[in-house]
Amino acid sequence: MAETADTLAARLALGLRLLREGKAAEAAAELEVVCRDPDLAGAPDLRDVRARAMSLYAQALWKSGHSAEALPYLEAGLRLARALGDVEGTQEIEALRQQIRDAAGLRPQERP
Repeated sequence: MAETADTLAARLALGLRLLREGKAAEAAAELEVVCRDPDLAGAPDLRDVRARAMSLYAQALWKSGHSAEALPYLEAGLRLARALGDVEGTQEIEALRQQIRDAAGLRPQERP
């Protein structure tokens, strides 16, 4: 079920705060709702927000010990950032991707 824009914004802000406080598992729970919201996924004018939410969710998954689960969300965020021409966002996500891949112990041929 889709959430209201205000609720999604609040979840995104809370997820970011929890991540900064080192509460990655709690952050992941909030950010997952944002990333899976069908209205956000279908809003072309909010692709930048979705890209950021995806990268934050991936970071929260990684920090809570779920590196392999983080990669698909990170790749989705990276695709969005590239499509938007967001050079800085793309660079940040690529750096995070490398950290997550290293943490997951993936060899180059195993990396998506």
